[in-house]
Amino acid sequence: MVRVTLFSLTLEETHMRIHPGTHLAEGQFLDHYQLVRCLDQRYGIEVWHAQHISLQVPVVLKVLLPENRKYEEYKRDERLLQNEARFLSGLHHHYIIGYRDYIEGRNFCALVLEYAPYGSIVQRHGVGRKLPLFLVRLYVAQISRALYALHQREQIHRDVKPSNMLLLNKHHAVLADFELAIDNPARGYTRKHSTGGTVPYMAPEQYRGAPCAASDQYSLAVCAYEWLSGHQPFSGETEEMQARRVVRIPRSVRVERPELPTAIDQILWTALHPDPARRYPTVIDFARTFIEVTRRAHPPLLKRWPYYRSIAWQDAEQADEEPSTQPRLRETGEQQALPVPVLAPMRSA
Repeated sequence: MVRVTLFSLTLEETHMRIHPGTHLAEGQFLDHYQLVRCLDQRYGIEVWHAQHISLQVPVVLKVLLPENRKYEEYKRDERLLQNEARFLSGLHHHYIIGYRDYIEGRNFCALVLEYAPYGSIVQRHGVGRKLPLFLVRLYVAQISRALYALHQREQIHRDVKPSNMLLLNKHHAVLADFELAIDNPARGYTRKHSTGGTVPYMAPEQYRGAPCAASDQYSLAVCAYEWLSGHQPFSGETEEMQARRVVRIPRSVRVERPELPTAIDQILWTALHPDPARRYPTVIDFARTFIEVTRRAHPPLLKRWPYYRSIAWQDAEQADEEPSTQPRLRETGEQQALPVPVLAPMRSA
């Protein structure tokens, strides 16, 4: 009787543990994980909320599928996914997404990452919405710490944008998506290997194929500008946008946020300078200066719905208050974070 039961379970698991081809379904098993819900889907890659079968721990699976592609294209994307897994496996930081596992099967490979229940900053706040000042300061402080840890290791992210910042809780953002990250840029990379990123957030030198640590600072400054004003500093088609970045300065954010001190424009313009040597020495220097200045902001006389569109009306009175609790520690055993957004000098991660 016991043998029959075990055999029937084996048949059921064999039926569910199908090798993925061009489609994944809820409830399907990949190695030790069961798929729960699809979070994102793009050419050849599907991102799934999954759960470990035995431990019942939620994770995220970034699955690479053939999807009727050529063998060379699949192997190229497989190397990119392996590079991201190798990159994250050596990083253990409070503000960087946690690495869990890397699995391979017939016609698929998957990167297993920490699950962020609140999604990305874009998913939580939307596009084109001004955020409360305390949230902008918090996000800039947290992501700058993650970038500084990378730069101390001579590594560059190259794709800093709000959709690559995930929320473990309402006030704890982590940096994710290290597919384009590179090691030791000073060793030399050709244009073919060093280009990549999202154009509206790319620094001019990165667009030309020569990224550096200051390129990540530029991208974070674009994010800060967007969170403050509700729009990006530069617009237009690719070539037109790059030309504007070199010859123009963005419009003052005080047009949309008149309560900010006049020094905020100079801070953002410095971080958005087309010459990377003219920006702040480190991303931490930019974040510290940005936070100190925005703390001196005077709240508007009337907090109306169009001003704080990303929060509910009943929460408008608390929009500029600092959160009373610090982000909770994760189960990965990282060291406890220093109070944010106050930035103390950091050591190499």
